Amino acid sequence: MAKKARKKSAKKSEKLATRSSRTAKRRAKTAAKKPASGRKPGPKPKLLQKTMGFLIAATEPDWRAYINTFENKLKRRKWKVNGQGGGPDILTIYYQPVGGAAGDPKILGDVATTFVNKPVNIIVTSGTQATQACMNVPSNIPIVFAAAGDPVGSGLVASLTAPGGRVTGCSNVQTDGTILTDRIALMRRRLNTTKVGVVGNIDCDVVGKAIDAVRAELTRLKIPLAPKDPGLFRYADFQTAATIRNKLAAMQDGTVTALYVCSDPVLTAKLDLLVQEAQNLNMETMHEIQEAHGHHGNQTYGPNFRSLFTKAAEKADQILRTGVIPPVYVPRPTVMVQDPP
Repeated sequence: MAKKARKKSAKKSEKLATRSSRTAKRRAKTAAKKPASGRKPGPKPKLLQKTMGFLIAATEPDWRAYINTFENKLKRRKWKVNGQGGGPDILTIYYQPVGGAAGDPKILGDVATTFVNKPVNIIVTSGTQATQACMNVPSNIPIVFAAAGDPVGSGLVASLTAPGGRVTGCSNVQTDGTILTDRIALMRRRLNTTKVGVVGNIDCDVVGKAIDAVRAELTRLKIPLAPKDPGLFRYADFQTAATIRNKLAAMQDGTVTALYVCSDPVLTAKLDLLVQEAQNLNMETMHEIQEAHGHHGNQTYGPNFRSLFTKAAEKADQILRTGVIPPVYVPRPTVMVQDPP
């Protein structure tokens, strides 16, 4: 009887020891997981997976450097872009159309509709017309423009500091009076301004305003001007070297020595042709964006568009992460770039 009792007691002790050992292991495992404060760790942050529609309003080759800058900024903001970058958050960007819209109004509208129907989480583009095309397709998808000449005057935003609605982006200060004055002063120093013509795509309202502002400043400075109408290009006028030549020739009476070029995506897509035809008529060219120098323009003064696309990436990142529409970025006069310097 005593022997059985001893066996029973030994088994009980063994069970208690095993149970105690298991409990100790569980406690040790739990303690290892706990932070130093002793509190239980919170849930792991949920990784974001977002999509973006990127409307190439000009041409893909013209925007390639901008797109690279844009993507690099997003990667530094912890996005894995189309499978590349550090992450951990995932962003799929659909670039449309593949070769760029070259400012074609119909293509701009078609691509905007495609992005809304897909749908994407955000749309990014550049240029007033392209932004308006995206706004014209009913949706709640946020829109970021990398550059627009007069965001408030064009109706893209309610104000620069409080955009309202679903649209924000970066101003390229195309109609800014101070920068315009500085640009024309540089033009007078560097180019032959015996007589000046002004050209731009008036299918874009802000370009029409820019043309009027430039002509008013040139008149104030008593610089002789070529007739206005030949400088008012439409989309169709940019399509071939011949159509560009005919417009410029109507302006040229043998005395026009310089051409002030008001930029937009349509003109950017045809800039090589425009500059070549102007120079064939012995006109030097003045441009609003630094990158025009790469198209053999004689002189540029304005914002660096790579920096504008970098700012656009920052705004897109903020919207994707918070849903908040940030203020419009306006570059300071002190960051304008002239090329050649």
